[in-house]
Amino acid sequence: MKKIKFIKRQDSGFKLSYGNSGETSLNLSNEIFDFISKGALSPGEERNVTFRIFKEDCIKAMSFVIMKLPLYKSSSNYSNRVDNYLEIFGELYSKIESFFGSNKEAEYKVSLLYRPDGRIYLKGLRVNGFSIRDYLVENYSALQFDNEGNDILNLRVLSDIEDNGEYDDESQELEDVVSKPLQQIFYGAPGTGKSHEVKKRTGELSNDEERDLPNVFRTTFHPDTDYASFVGCYKPSMRKTGKKHQVDGKDVDDEEIIYEFVPQTFTDAYVYAYKNPTLTTYLVIEEINRGNCAQIFGDLFQLLDRKNGVSEYKIKADKDLAKYLNEELGKDADGIKDGKLCLPANLSILATMNTSDQSLFPMDSAFKRRWEWKYIKIADAHKDWKIETNGEDWYGFICQINRIISNMTSSADKQLGYFFCQANEDGKITTETFVSKVIFYLWNDVFKDYGFEDANLFKYKTLEGDKEVEKDLTFPDFYDEDGNIAPDVVKQFIEHVMAWEKDKKKGNN
Repeated sequence: MKKIKFIKRQDSGFKLSYGNSGETSLNLSNEIFDFISKGALSPGEERNVTFRIFKEDCIKAMSFVIMKLPLYKSSSNYSNRVDNYLEIFGELYSKIESFFGSNKEAEYKVSLLYRPDGRIYLKGLRVNGFSIRDYLVENYSALQFDNEGNDILNLRVLSDIEDNGEYDDESQELEDVVSKPLQQIFYGAPGTGKSHEVKKRTGELSNDEERDLPNVFRTTFHPDTDYASFVGCYKPSMRKTGKKHQVDGKDVDDEEIIYEFVPQTFTDAYVYAYKNPTLTTYLVIEEINRGNCAQIFGDLFQLLDRKNGVSEYKIKADKDLAKYLNEELGKDADGIKDGKLCLPANLSILATMNTSDQSLFPMDSAFKRRWEWKYIKIADAHKDWKIETNGEDWYGFICQINRIISNMTSSADKQLGYFFCQANEDGKITTETFVSKVIFYLWNDVFKDYGFEDANLFKYKTLEGDKEVEKDLTFPDFYDEDGNIAPDVVKQFIEHVMAWEKDKKKGNN
């Protein structure tokens, strides 16, 4: 029976920028590497390999690329030329014709590199203008390697694998090659869409529709989160004894109190990853800096050092956890071999961090350096939301108030992101929401800490008898005597914000 291996890449996006080395290389897992090299390559060595590639596959893949391009044209990961589909179609087809000519198949000669640092990949994928990477679309494409060609492996391009990913041959395996950071913290101001980015990464968000996935495990850190609530601990529960007693003439099962290990989010994700080695498992930590990471992670901190995706330094599991893992994974399974823990390469840990809350539980530098960091910038989400009070454009208000905050604080940490609050279905942010969320935040978390430096911004006009007077603005002034919101005061404040044009010493507006 022929042996087959698959790579389903999550980041093998369509690229046309020839100067980008990312489109001429392809990372490999140890298993795929062994399949291609047959173990005849040592760290630091490189050798040429030859695949048999098929023209029909590439033509089908080219058509699929063109079909999927509209989904990706707004992404910064793709070429700016994606609007001209006919040009791209012609360019891809000419590469195929030049590479294959009149032949149905061709030999594709590239290099297999085993770096001294342990990284393994195919390099030099662009041959005479042709690169297999040009015919792959992230999340939808796969490469199939099989040994039916004996000394020369067949290399097939598969498309639409997300929708048609069931394979009949029992020997086929789907390999999810993880080339994105395995531990990453998405950070930025409140409301920038950090959780949204995480959901896109995990696949929970598809075409703006959210879905629950069994390979995604979530938790939120807070000041009371500890190792036991993150990993697990022994807890009391009730168990039937097999005996019965009578109550009001009826048989009732006898129960007794027992103690058993109850796994929490980390352990659930850890077990799932080892039980599903061909699937990327995601452990998502929301608000990671709202908990004491040193206390929560404990000695798991050591596992965050990874080499080829696997923990470089294993740690000894405590007896309770080791017993549970032995029962779940099997004795001496990789996840608990010799009683030690080791993060697998298919377990990715993603976290969010609100920069306005950095002072809650500061992270030490040793913990920080074990993560990749991705800043989520404040940007227009193009929702066309309006503030109900006076019809002001929401993003326009955000830009202006953020200039003021930057001027006062010399920092972006306290600024507002587009999703700081949500609009109704009609696209309007109600006056109630605006006051209770936006103005309350500004008064209690921004202006209170940094002072009310712009006098004009914090004044409002009101009637006292028949006379209009100007008063200093305080937060209670946004409500009338009956506790209802005073829309005129809210409107005046928004107008003052939008008219703010001062250039202060601390920053430029």
